[in-house]
Amino acid sequence: MTLYGHTSAGRPVDDAMADAITAEAEAGFRDWELQPGRPRLGRGGASPSRTVRLPATMDLALVERAALDRTTPSAVVRRALAEYLGPA
Repeated sequence: MTLYGHTSAGRPVDDAMADAITAEAEAGFRDWELQPGRPRLGRGGASPSRTVRLPATMDLALVERAALDRTTPSAVVRRALAEYLGPA
């Protein structure tokens, strides 16, 4: 059994999972299963996007923290803002 890595949820990606993913991709997707754009965050309407400029050292720290937490830099920023601003 070969281990290819882990999913973002921490599940190991082995031969069986790789075969299942490959079979699903080769079968194609039904049009009604595809939704354009990014998924919404939460139950509300749109999820506004913000762009910020960071010093290189802060960006590196952000990327390293995201890797350590096995998440994305965006998720780390959202969590930090929620802690700073309080519940929305």
